[in-house]
Formats: sequence, structure tokens, C-alpha cells
Amino acid sequence: MGQGETVKRGQFVIALAHPFAAGLADGQPSASFGIISNLHRAVPKSPALKEGQKTIHHYGTLLQTDVRLQNGCSGGALLSLDGKLIGLTTTQAALHGIDVPGGFAITMDPTVRQILDVLRKGEEVEYAFLGVSFNAAKKPAKGVILTQVIEGSPADLFGLRPGDNILSVDGRSIAGSDDMFLTLCGLLAGTKAKFEVRKAGKKYEETVSVVLTKSHIAGKTVAAQTRRPFVRGFRVDYTSLAVQCKFAGFNYESIPRGVLVTDVQANSPAATALLKPGEIITHVNNQVVETPDQFYQQVQAYKGPIELTLVSLNGQPAPKVTIN
Repeated sequence: MGQGETVKRGQFVIALAHPFAAGLADGQPSASFGIISNLHRAVPKSPALKEGQKTIHHYGTLLQTDVRLQNGCSGGALLSLDGKLIGLTTTQAALHGIDVPGGFAITMDPTVRQILDVLRKGEEVEYAFLGVSFNAAKKPAKGVILTQVIEGSPADLFGLRPGDNILSVDGRSIAGSDDMFLTLCGLLAGTKAKFEVRKAGKKYEETVSVVLTKSHIAGKTVAAQTRRPFVRGFRVDYTSLAVQCKFAGFNYESIPRGVLVTDVQANSPAATALLKPGEIITHVNNQVVETPDQFYQQVQAYKGPIELTLVSLNGQPAPKVTIN
């Protein structure tokens, strides 16, 4: 594994891949060579593409190379001359099978290496959630200015407010909205990040430490090792998913404290107790739980029945559910 973040424009590189699937039968990839044409390239954004549908490649993460990368070369290796993997090739430049010179590669930088470490364990990659929005058209001299902070989100709980100017995250300067998205893409749920902020109406800067929760990623998740197992017929996750996903009968505009019930197995003790996906658990046997890890620690500590306290809705007393 190489350090793609150190690659220079004009550097010679070698690609190993299977153009048009040639060589798959004997497992022998084809080699080609060229140079790094440019850095921090981005896939063009379609006007119809919504913010939640964009991938990390829309935010300037790609290496551009003049190595010939035809269809079939996706997932190949882009190597430095000392044999280190600095990029994972794509076929963004190939159109309908036409041989087009050049292509792109996903940079093997610290963000991607961190994601690979999770995937290597067979686990789901849990991307971070901050709970803010900002106006991409309004460009301050440095950073981004928050326009909305979701109530109960990590940003809200740790003191960020609309009008605040985020200048850097973990020492990385923020140059604009795309840079902010890219930086957050590189953080994982549960991470404690330091935000350098100029508070609204203030002239000085301060550092705010924020523990991030989980962002919802559309599509099916495939993981060999789940970090959120079923216990007594149900499993839970971060409550930040409650404002991002739709659960029947629940419409959360703010993020409650606790953990979110995401799945309930049929004919299980949880189903018998009428526990439903979308409900929020605040206590296990009168012990506060605010993260999935806390919840699973509490549940595994009890062999007998467990009493769950659910979030209070419409001003009613918080209901309790006992599960054997």
C-alpha cells in the first residue's frame, strides 16, 4: 500500500488491469505506463444529482493519468515505480467501449486507507454525521458558514449554531463547501473531531470538539461482520438515522437522545413485546444509553429480562417495555 497523497503531477506510473476483461481466465493483468496528468480531479456533477446522491468522487479525490484505461480496467492497480499501490483505477474516461486515452484513479490517501481498514475486517463503513447545512453560494474568505443546525445533532450538542464560520477540521483548512463535504467524508461515526470555529458575531476563533454520529448511506449494506447484531430479536443504531430515514408512524424533526431501533425480527421476544422499528430507547434497566456501544454493553450485562424505557412522545410519560 502506497501513499497516494504524496503523488506529484508528472510522476511516472504503471497500471495493472484487465482491459475489456482480457486475461481474466488466466488471472494475468495487462500492464501499461504513463504519467500523473493532474491531481484532485472531480467527476462532473449532474444538475439532477441531489446532495445525498453524490459520492466522494464528486469532491476532487481522483488522480488523472494518461495511462490507457479502457472498459474493464475498473479496480485495477495504479502503481508508483517502486511497486506501491497509489491509486485504484476507474474507467471514467471510457465511453461506451470506445478506446479513450487516459483515465482516473481513486487516490490511496489516508481517507481511503481508513475505509479499507474497515472493509478488511468485513464491517460496514459508518460515515460520520455532523447535522448541519450551509450555503454553498455564500463564500466567506475562509471556511463555510452554517445556515442550519439540526436540534439534537452532534453540532447542536457541542455548541455549533447557524451563522458560525467553520474554518478547519482536525487541523485541515476548509476552502469551501466541497472541501467541507470531502473532509466529513473522511471521518467515521464515533470520531471525536476538533473544529476551529469563528462564532457568529465574534472576531476571535475557538476550538470545538465534536463527537460525530452516523450518516445514512442509501442502498444495501453488505458486511460479513456486523457491529450491530440482533439481541433478543432486535438491533439498534445511532439516533441520527431517525431524521435521515423514514420509519412508519415516526416523523422526527430533531434527534432524540438514546438509540434507534432499526430492525425487529418476526416472532422474536422483541416482536412479542410489540417493539417497533423507529422507536427510541433511552434507558436499559434504568441505565442511560446514548450510543449503540453503550446499549450493547448494558444488554450483554443482563441474563434475565431487560426493561427498556422508550422516548416520550406528545408529552406523554415515557413508556416501558420488558423483553425476556
